[in-house]
Amino acid sequence: MQLIRTYFENKEPKIRAQIVGFSNANTGIGLIGYNEDRVMYSTPLQLFSGVNNPVKISCLNSDQKRINVSNVNIQCGLFVPNTQNELITANATNIDSANGIVEIIFTPSQLAPLDFGLYEVALTATDANLNCYPIYIDDNYNSRLTTRLSKGPVLAYADPIPLSFTDTVDVGVVSNNIDLTQRPMNSTTATVCANLIAYTGNIIGQGSLVTIPFPNDWGNVSSSYYANVTGLVFQNMIGSFALARFVIEGIDPHGYGNVSPSNIALYINGANIRI
Repeated sequence: MQLIRTYFENKEPKIRAQIVGFSNANTGIGLIGYNEDRVMYSTPLQLFSGVNNPVKISCLNSDQKRINVSNVNIQCGLFVPNTQNELITANATNIDSANGIVEIIFTPSQLAPLDFGLYEVALTATDANLNCYPIYIDDNYNSRLTTRLSKGPVLAYADPIPLSFTDTVDVGVVSNNIDLTQRPMNSTTATVCANLIAYTGNIIGQGSLVTIPFPNDWGNVSSSYYANVTGLVFQNMIGSFALARFVIEGIDPHGYGNVSPSNIALYINGANIRI
């Protein structure tokens, strides 16, 4: 859940976004890496395809006091940047109207037709007299917030490709190669999903520009470090490659080739990738 504090009058606001997970347990609630609490100044609001995106809005006046919004209708519009082309219009639902708390949910069906990338969000309020005015949510008094639509967790999509891991001498514990040449046109994101068990170490995404690579044809593209993590994790590897693979650098980081499949399973209980 992302929380945006908004202001009804022109005064330099702070935007506080709190992500606590996705609302649908079947698509990965409580995913590692999405439990964060940060203060943002005009930085993008993150939306993810394939899952529900609940955005909670706390409405304040210019004195930063909570206001009653029981007689106010709040709408959220998603726009093509720097245009009046509105792609999605969503009405807010009151959660605690006396304290100015409302919620807007961007659904998978709404976001599915959109390309990944940057958009803009505008909030408006309509009172009982049908007066409509913007809700300011950034630090330069404009009424739009930059928004990034990214690919959601691999579990939100059908038919992910299962990964298997082997211990490879001079490399480490490596997944099977994933052929990216057959993925949809203009797709540049590969998402790995793994269920870790008390794992400490890196997961490194590597790409190759050739379909029959030599050892030196692989290059590191992404890396995430996990400290004694248990649970479902996912990370993106972005780029145009012929092949992708993932190196588990923490079970056998020196690549001696002495880790058995049963030992690997002690740390990774299943993994898959969406291309």
